Amino acid sequence: MSDKQLPRGATLVPPRREPLTRKLKFRVRIPAQVWVGLVIALLFVGAGVLVRQAYHTWPVKDVVVIGRLNVLHAEEIARQILWVRNESFFTLDVTRVQRQVAAMPLVSRVAVRKRWPDSVELLLYEELPVALWNDEQLLTATGRLSDIPPGFTTTGLMRLYGADPVKNESVKYFRRLQQALNDRGLTVNSMNVNAVQAVDATLSNGWVVRFGRKYFEERLQRLVALLGKLDANEVRQVDLRYGKGAAIRWQTTGVTG
Repeated sequence: MSDKQLPRGATLVPPRREPLTRKLKFRVRIPAQVWVGLVIALLFVGAGVLVRQAYHTWPVKDVVVIGRLNVLHAEEIARQILWVRNESFFTLDVTRVQRQVAAMPLVSRVAVRKRWPDSVELLLYEELPVALWNDEQLLTATGRLSDIPPGFTTTGLMRLYGADPVKNESVKYFRRLQQALNDRGLTVNSMNVNAVQAVDATLSNGWVVRFGRKYFEERLQRLVALLGKLDANEVRQVDLRYGKGAAIRWQTTGVTG
């Protein structure tokens, strides 16, 4: 306390001090590994965006058809599925393509696969047509009926006619008769099977053969035997609708039993 005495009742006031101001400086140091990690993360994000964009927009540019085709044309098959061009290579539904191509006339089976970087490849197998059914459809070597492909000419094909309810039986008779004739070097020019399955056929040697509606296999064997015994040039018609024999109509003498 100062030697100077304060008046009675007075209070000592401490001297005023200026506030203390301090400047603090902070420096944050980010490790190099963090910077590298951030850069890598950004690269991954950018790459992901590019990959996602490419996944949906990478276009199909070519359709390649492979197979031993005798009737069908690779160019026509490719034209039927032109919609796949500019579709995304990654998201293209190959099952849809397979179903569309498999439904085309005379296509037996087809395998579809993508070929990097921008092609769709079709491995195709076709049916061989052997006859014309009711002038509207094709009968194939496997016994299947198929629509007629655009531009296909049916000239020279054997003709098979039959009622729709007996379609399967007609095909069976036709195939069995042709099989029996193969060894003789003959073919079926035409065959007709009516609603009650009565069978008439014209052979490539000019014979008209009447099988009737019963015992087809037995009568077929009788025909094969006659082919080995008779001169084809002398016969006009063979009627097999008998128990054990046949009625022969000759080219010059009419009907002989």
